[in-house]
Amino acid sequence: MDTYPPSPWLSGEPGGERAFPHPCTLSPRCLCDIIKHTSKQEGMGVKIRLTINGTPGEFDVEPGMILLDLLRASGFKSVKKGCDGASCGSCTVLMDGRAVLSCGILAAHANGCAIQTLEGLGSDLQLDPVQKAFLDGNAFQCGFCAPGLIMSTRELLDRYDSLSREQIRKHLSGNLCRCTGYEAQISAVEKLFEQRKGGVQDVREP
Repeated sequence: MDTYPPSPWLSGEPGGERAFPHPCTLSPRCLCDIIKHTSKQEGMGVKIRLTINGTPGEFDVEPGMILLDLLRASGFKSVKKGCDGASCGSCTVLMDGRAVLSCGILAAHANGCAIQTLEGLGSDLQLDPVQKAFLDGNAFQCGFCAPGLIMSTRELLDRYDSLSREQIRKHLSGNLCRCTGYEAQISAVEKLFEQRKGGVQDVREP
């Protein structure tokens, strides 16, 4: 079992041996092409290091294994497997603070990154403000899309001080929901930004 080399995007060394761009900067189509090519390589397992919800760990992965499958195999079932083609948003997680589609990222490419899933937000006794806002706003029906949408919203609140309703709609357009008309979900996110503006509560992640 080989150890995957350090990621040049983490070490800050431009033009490293791998010269891979950070997965956050790649388009879903590009990511899927990489995965299709790499998945043909078998018997070349590598060892990677990830910090998942604040807990560091080492994982043995095959070159073609996607981050989604690694997370679900590790017990993080909130990460949903929907389209399996980086187009529905149900597998969204935060990687180094950025919302990414885990079905479109090779697990090996996430080596050294910090991953956050829904399990890492809030607790049974104290919900994250995003979770509470969606709950109070009756924003879901079946709930399959809920984890991905919550994680995408979490990133928006951590990155932006204010967004208009149309900006919120545009940013969350990659998270598909087949049950609702999105209005309750958009309203819930809009309310979070309004609460921040009014100083009602700090909606950034604790």
